[in-house]
Amino acid sequence: MMTNQEELRELIARYNNNQVTEEERQALEHWYATIDNDAAVQEENKDSVRNDLRLRLGENIPELSVDSKSMYAHWKNWIPYVAALLIMGVVFSIWKIAFKTRENISIATVSIQPGGYYATLEIEGGSRVNLKSNQYGVQTGKAVLYADGSSVEGLEPIVGIDPKEMPIYVLTTPKGGTYKVALPDGSLVWLNAESSLRYPAEFAVDQRSVELDGEAYFEIKEVKSGSYKKPFIVKSQQQVIEVLGTKFNVAAYSEDLKTTTTLVEGRVKVKSLMGGKIEESSMILQPGYQSTLDENRLTLFKSVNVEEAMAWKNGFFIFDDVPLKAVMKQIERWYDIEVEYKGEVSDEHFNGKVYRNTKLMELLDILSFSKVNFKMEGRKMIIYSKKETN
Repeated sequence: MMTNQEELRELIARYNNNQVTEEERQALEHWYATIDNDAAVQEENKDSVRNDLRLRLGENIPELSVDSKSMYAHWKNWIPYVAALLIMGVVFSIWKIAFKTRENISIATVSIQPGGYYATLEIEGGSRVNLKSNQYGVQTGKAVLYADGSSVEGLEPIVGIDPKEMPIYVLTTPKGGTYKVALPDGSLVWLNAESSLRYPAEFAVDQRSVELDGEAYFEIKEVKSGSYKKPFIVKSQQQVIEVLGTKFNVAAYSEDLKTTTTLVEGRVKVKSLMGGKIEESSMILQPGYQSTLDENRLTLFKSVNVEEAMAWKNGFFIFDDVPLKAVMKQIERWYDIEVEYKGEVSDEHFNGKVYRNTKLMELLDILSFSKVNFKMEGRKMIIYSKKETN
């Protein structure tokens, strides 16, 4: 039986890190599912309590079974502690187990919002426009339209140009930005934050080629010329990917030391680059496979969490035993903040699933399970080691 509020804090922390027993998991989830029948929670507070718990306990909660009477009997002894914590307006405080108090988080931090549909599109060497944030994508070719069919104003028209001298488009997202583009051949690309995609206004006759810096998800349309299947090439700083018709994710930020390719559907060939030249090392990916290129070493993984690789495109953060620095790199790019480390970096790893439209303040509360000290100074987060103080 739960004896105090500290035990409740520990239970929720262990739940979020997949460290609870099956009985504890069922008890906590059952209470969530039966909150409407709980007299200890006032009617006007039930939606707020449910939403707060859902944010922290994960997306599987709405699918729970609520048929276990014996589990309710076990859990009912804990209800007063949950109700007391949530209804008294301290629902967020239970997530600060090992963090400093909110005195370290400035007022400006509270207003930091998640990213959105922000990008620029330029004709290389020519005009450049800021794309509308109330649109989510563009269709490009000789004409450029938003996804709803309206015109993108500000780009000079492409008419009467020799196909061999076709202009190059560069789609760029800033920190906190994402955008979708339909390429001239009908292929679709979703660009993650702080990324850029370089491609021609019209593809060559024999092949289709684009250049990526950052992260993108591709859905490549198969294009034939007679019996010939026109290949699609994705080139990044460290590698070249050759595809025909397929779906895959590439994380190839030039500032990162590793390039990761995850195949969702179809078949791709990954080749490493060194000094701008294609190396002999290459590999074929099947659906569910992932390749990593690290210090010119190409490695194949045959069983990976594809959902985690696709999370950003589907509107989530998914952390599956992810170290602190990797977590913070995603947060830094999406919320357009700066992260600074002082002292030895914590060896904490994270597990969980969180909507990317979560405000930064709420996300920081969720991540408060870790034994990490931090403080915010405007849009700058300073993370201290266990030995450092702030």
